[in-house]
Amino acid sequence: MNVRSRRLGTAAAGLMVAATTLTVVQAPGASAATSCRSGTHWKACSTITQRIPVSFVVGYKHSYLNQLDRTATGSCSSTTSKTVSFGVSVGVKAEVKAAIFASMEASLTADVSTSMQTGYSAGFTFPVKPKSRVYCERGIYKENVKGNSTYSWYGGGAGTTRQSWTASAPSIAEWRIHY
Repeated sequence: MNVRSRRLGTAAAGLMVAATTLTVVQAPGASAATSCRSGTHWKACSTITQRIPVSFVVGYKHSYLNQLDRTATGSCSSTTSKTVSFGVSVGVKAEVKAAIFASMEASLTADVSTSMQTGYSAGFTFPVKPKSRVYCERGIYKENVKGNSTYSWYGGGAGTTRQSWTASAPSIAEWRIHY
């Protein structure tokens, strides 16, 4: 193996280690979220630079019709509750997507099974003008994110690599209101 191959292999290994423990820090009102991690001889940072709306799929709609001569108050809310169960068994192999840098294969060697109850309630109130209708829509919002990453290593053969990327962000349950 030549020196360049060893450096790239070391850089890739460092990226996988960095990616498994990245934390996101975002200042209030900031449009870019940056996460960094560093070791003795390396530093890896990733920044989300753009959010791209993909779709909004309506799960259900509700409307308020105010036939009064004065403003009324409407509200939309939802409550959900579910039990989440998960488990793994001996010898299961899985590909783990490690943040944005790489994927790795993990081999699980223990039997684990558990469940938990989870839920939430979300909603809001709003004015409904006289002789008007307001619609509430509850659905799933999806977006993609664009960003870039840098990986720097120090010591003999120091250097920096940069990469731009696009990824699917987690879906978000969302209320939309319109007239």
